[in-house]
Amino acid sequence: EADSGPFLCHARVYVFADTYDIPDLHFLALDKLHHALCSFEVVTDRMEKVIELARFSYCNENTRDNEAGRDLDNLRRMVVHFVVCVFGTIAKDDKFLGLMEEGGCFARDLTGLLGERIIANTK
Repeated sequence: EADSGPFLCHARVYVFADTYDIPDLHFLALDKLHHALCSFEVVTDRMEKVIELARFSYCNENTRDNEAGRDLDNLRRMVVHFVVCVFGTIAKDDKFLGLMEEGGCFARDLTGLLGERIIANTK
């Protein structure tokens, strides 16, 4: 776990704070994750960290599922928005394609957000 990097560290703190209802820690963990994602160098050989974060964030043991069209958990929202931002790079990764083949809430949320972006860009 020492090699999991700051993404999973901040995500785990978020889950802990969410589980035990510690709002200040909850927001701090999201803020730290946001800063880590913003400073992330987007290159093909580093996408595994983002994929691990997506898997962790969308694991039912860590965050709650939502029904289609309902509010996303804050961690999931941040992760799926980041994946959209790096989509041109991450979509080339076989592990990401495997994650997409599994389907589930991550694939649903990602395709919904990508669809919104495509529609917004065609107007």
